[in-house]
Amino acid sequence: MSSVQDLMHSEAAGKLLQNRSALEELRDAPETQTVMELLRRSTGGNLEQAAQQAANGDPSSLADSIRQVMNSPAGEKLLSRMKKALE
Repeated sequence: MSSVQDLMHSEAAGKLLQNRSALEELRDAPETQTVMELLRRSTGGNLEQAAQQAANGDPSSLADSIRQVMNSPAGEKLLSRMKKALE
């Protein structure tokens, strides 16, 4: 997951966060929808609960799910698309 963390903390990510149309394009990408569905499944349908636990200081469930999904073909495809958006 370090590549995700590196990506999200990069200077380019800061610029992307200021580009609403690029963010919307990523949000609406088929890869993003697939990754979100995989996250829902990997958390047993409790993605919101896992996110709340992370917000309350226990990121283990969400982090494990993200790690698992990002190592899937769909996750790798989304990461690739995110990297391209940051170029």
